[in-house]
Amino acid sequence: MDLEELEKLHELKEKGILSAEEFEQKKADLLNENKAAQTTTFKKGINWKNVGLSFSFSLLYFIILIVIGIIIAYIADNITDKELELIGKFLNLISGIILAFIAKKLNTSQYEKCAPIWGIIVGMLLVGPLGFWIVTYQFLQVKQGHAVLKTKQ
Repeated sequence: MDLEELEKLHELKEKGILSAEEFEQKKADLLNENKAAQTTTFKKGINWKNVGLSFSFSLLYFIILIVIGIIIAYIADNITDKELELIGKFLNLISGIILAFIAKKLNTSQYEKCAPIWGIIVGMLLVGPLGFWIVTYQFLQVKQGHAVLKTKQ
């Protein structure tokens, strides 16, 4: 809130230039304007830096999954592809749960277009690294306050 403007309005009221009704109306307008300014300070458009950064995170996640798979396959000689696939799904589930905790910490539920926590877990189970990319992009957008994530009112 701009304290100087509020003080000027008060002075105008004290001098009799503004009536009590006019003062209250202008004060309400000023307070609403400041509130609107706070909620519209979001940046607009796609942030390509966040797209690239989240893609890098998901690529690193994918590489880590491959390395873990190679290590498991090396340790367990007679592991089947089906068992390896199940291990991958399990790792995606664990990653989804970790991302859900991060979403809870960032309080993403207050934003309109953020994936719900259960959606993060399901997304990680279904699409793995692609889900990781989407969720990390969402986290970066929340952290930096971009327009597509306006708070629910």
